[in-house]
Parts: sequence; C-alpha cells; structure tokens
Amino acid sequence: MIQNVATDTTKYGLNIGGFIGLEPDGKSSGPVHPDALFLTSGRACMAAVLDANPEVVRVHVPYYSCGSVLVAMEERGIEVSFYPIAETLLPQKRIEPQDDELLVLIDLFGLRGSSFTQLGAGLGRNVVFDDTHAFHAGRRERHQWSFNSARKFHGTPDGAFLYAPIPLQAPTGRNEGVSAEHLLLRHLGANAEAYAAFRRNEECITTEFRAGNLISELLLERADHQYCKTARRRNFLKLAELLGPLNTTSADLGPDAVPYCYPLFLQGDRSQLRSDLQALGIFIPVFWNDVIARQDRTGEFLFEKNLSRGLLPLPVDQRYGLSEMEILAEQVKSLI
Repeated sequence: MIQNVATDTTKYGLNIGGFIGLEPDGKSSGPVHPDALFLTSGRACMAAVLDANPEVVRVHVPYYSCGSVLVAMEERGIEVSFYPIAETLLPQKRIEPQDDELLVLIDLFGLRGSSFTQLGAGLGRNVVFDDTHAFHAGRRERHQWSFNSARKFHGTPDGAFLYAPIPLQAPTGRNEGVSAEHLLLRHLGANAEAYAAFRRNEECITTEFRAGNLISELLLERADHQYCKTARRRNFLKLAELLGPLNTTSADLGPDAVPYCYPLFLQGDRSQLRSDLQALGIFIPVFWNDVIARQDRTGEFLFEKNLSRGLLPLPVDQRYGLSEMEILAEQVKSLI
C-alpha cells in the first residue's frame, strides 16, 4: 500500500504542483477502463468521435475550454459553436443538438461525478462527455460518447480512454513518438530539466488514431487508483475547509466525484499571485490563456474570461497529504 508520506517542505523552497511524475506501484485490480479504447490523448479521442460521425457539421463547445479540444474540429473544417456557462460551472441553458451536430459537455475540475451524466439525458449519441478533468468517471451512458486523459491524473507519457456507443475498430499501432524522459528526470530531482522534457513531450501529443504508449499502459496498470481517488477527495475537502470562504464561485464536490484540482476563484487578474507562489516553489497552471485571447464580439463570455484571469487551480493529487494542503492554503492566504 502506498504510504501517505509528506514531502520535505519548508516555508520557502517548496515543491508543490506541476506535472505528476512516476508513482509507486500500488494495488491495482488491472486495467482501469477495461471497456474503453486506449488511445494516445483526449484530442485523439475527440478526433475518433468526429471520424465515427462524418455527418457532423457543427460542434457545441463551452467557451471556457482548452484550445486542444478544438484541434480535431479545426483539422476537419467543422464549425465550432461556443456556449456560455453559469457560475455553477454548468451550461447556462440546455442545448439540444441537431442530427448533424454534437454537444460537448465538460465536467470542469471533476467536481460533479455521476450527477453530471444527467445533462445529456435524452440527447442520444449527439452528446460527448469530455472527462479530461474527471479521469475516474468511467462510462457515462452506453448510448453516448465519453473520453478522459491520463496525464492530468497520473505520471504517464500519454494515454486516454474513449467510451463509444458503437463498435469501433481498435488502432493498429501504438504512439511511439512520446517519451518518459520527463518522468525519470523528475524522479531524480532534476526539476528544471524535467519540465523542459515535459514540454517537449507535450508537443508530440497529436490527434492521430493510435493506441497509447506501452509505458503509459503499464504505468496505469500499476497505479493505485483507489488511493488516488481517496487522496484527491481528502485533499480537496481540506482546501475547501481552509479556503472556501475566499472562493467566489461554486466549488462543491459531488459525493462520488474525484477532482482534478481545487478551483479557487478570486476576483481580478491573479497572474502576480501565481508568480509569487511560483517563487515559493508552488506551481499553479493557467486555465486557459486560450479563453482570454479568444474573440468575443458580443461580450457574452465575460464570466469565462474573468474566470481564466482569477482562477487558481490548486493541486490536490495523490502526491500530497493534509500537511501540504495546510502549507498551500497558508501561503495562498498570506499572499492575497
């Protein structure tokens, strides 16, 4: 069993956040998503969905989304129609796609769990659940599409799982273009070199229809997924306890949800706060510069732009225990 051993953290020179490196072997019951296709990335899963639905001419996507989810549509010349979300982080209104359209629903930050599935009720195969923030959600509905991304939850070179409502031919080749160099470098403590290698590896992730790398598959089979679920929920709830009064948007965790992060939303541009945290060794990503730069002629998506500027997606993953969460919350509060 993986022990919850805290890293050697002091008030300064912390090492919290950033991509996940190699994990200790855990008690795994085998493949984590045995009924899904194992592909190389979430964007490759989206591409496979589109290729299986050649009649589709338009895809409805939340404006608050990473640009990578749009790559498959752009490559195929398919129109993207953005829709707004409310402060609940759910769509402002129900969207019913036409026969030649798809609706992408994103479980933002992995907060909703199984309750998120209800958003696609009655919409059939025209719904695609993007679970890149909800790796452990599994299959949503058997007659609807869903996919996830392993790299946001585990230390792997690539990997994603696609659940399809129709039979799909499995890919004939694996993704050999990625590397585990960044994982090894991080394991050895060479963090600057590891991050550079991580960026190089990310550039090798494409929409090509290939199975995930063998190293990724083996690492996922050896990961302790139950511990991952338990640790992420525990750490999220601790940050919610310590930072919840500061949060200006909804960050409630569903009873069976396994979160990607704790989304702390503060009003205003918090880029300086993110820089100050990085100087202490706390690395917080930006979600997403794509949203800030994305054109919005009507001003309909002001909430989404403000969310991108003011959001701190704080790490809650299985690398950390409650002591790290307390340090993290202390540093955030001291810098606000």
